[in-house]
Amino acid sequence: MELGDLPAETVEKLFELGCFLIVNNLPIGSQFSIDGSSSITGPLFQGIKLIPPGFHVISIVPAKSGTTRMDDDEDELPSSSSQIGHLIKTGFLRFFKEKEVVVRNYDPETESLRSIDDDHQDTMISIDYMKTLDPKLAPYPLSSYIRWKSLTNLIKPVLVQKVFVSDKFGDFTLDSTMGNQSNVFSPAPPPGSVSGSKLLRNRMIWGKPRPETEESKTGVKTDADLKQHFTNWPFVDLKRSWPKDCVGPELTRWSRDKSWLLNQIIINQLDNDTNQILGLIQLSFLTFVQVHSIQSFESYQLYINLITKSEPGQLIKFSSKYINLLSNLVGVLRDQYDFLDQDFFQRMEDFQIENWFFDCLNLFRRILNQISREDEGGDMRKCLKDHRVGSDWQALQEVCRKFDWNVRPLKIEERDQSDSEEEVELTSSDIDDEDDNKPVVVEL
Repeated sequence: MELGDLPAETVEKLFELGCFLIVNNLPIGSQFSIDGSSSITGPLFQGIKLIPPGFHVISIVPAKSGTTRMDDDEDELPSSSSQIGHLIKTGFLRFFKEKEVVVRNYDPETESLRSIDDDHQDTMISIDYMKTLDPKLAPYPLSSYIRWKSLTNLIKPVLVQKVFVSDKFGDFTLDSTMGNQSNVFSPAPPPGSVSGSKLLRNRMIWGKPRPETEESKTGVKTDADLKQHFTNWPFVDLKRSWPKDCVGPELTRWSRDKSWLLNQIIINQLDNDTNQILGLIQLSFLTFVQVHSIQSFESYQLYINLITKSEPGQLIKFSSKYINLLSNLVGVLRDQYDFLDQDFFQRMEDFQIENWFFDCLNLFRRILNQISREDEGGDMRKCLKDHRVGSDWQALQEVCRKFDWNVRPLKIEERDQSDSEEEVELTSSDIDDEDDNKPVVVEL
């Protein structure tokens, strides 16, 4: 669906309510991406028009110095490019408002988009000027907007503000190598563990200890600290996942089962709202894929591992809301895996990344099967069906075929059958799954 395929009335409405991003001084031949659609800029490119209001992620890779020509003189606006490798990128994140016109200059020193004047907000731009600028603005890729909405439906301004911290104009910026300042918006260490106040402030980042600043000594940010750019992803210590005063078997139990830790984080750090951790999963995934942020990927792994290493029965004992978390996560993962290009993992330098993505699906499948198997009354199984978990999982299976993955089916539907043979088959299949990772005793 392109702009020319839309009715004139719809185009007019988009022009009235849509947003505009005007980019000045971006070098010709730069890579410019918005919401997963990547292009190489031509000599006339000066921004994007008809951006739907809401959250959007823009990333740029500036052309090398001296690159001034295009391969084709007719490529005046961006030319589509789906085979762009994993480069160091700068990300520009923003919640666009209706009819908003955002003007930013490319700063070659920081390789990022900056406000034209740091002393005042963006000024109003006349409609007449916008019409003259229109030929230089590429249309927003509307064909992928519905998918983008599903990828970002749980990302809220307050969550993004906590993780990235906006400037006074509402812009959030990050780059591929930005580290994490864990002491901001970090879950408190479990009771009885080492205090995190000094420990977290001096965590290792990219293999080097962070130098102790005035802030780390006094707890107050200095001007120099404010100029440093770090992400503020919540830090979760999976190696300390037990309640205070745990000993013996109880300590062993909570060391393996992360459900207590997950419950504490949801209650104390995420306003007792399970949708917030799903929002973090969406945000970390998109900034990893689009901006190539290493820190975002590490955070994404952390939150997925926290959920998939939690005992589902214990989670549901804490609160029935966790059945909604597990059910909704299926749809989140389906949309995310669908968003990835077919050759995404082939372009990765580390094959273990693909292994991790595949393994997390297997772990999650076992969790959902375990809920169905242990649900004697059938209430939880009914809840899974009401959330369309079965159909979402089938869609996820189909999506993963492009990676040549064989994702095994769920066993939710079979449990509803009264035939005992099917129940025996279910139990046997799940036991086989669990036995895959058990040690084997060999008689010598």
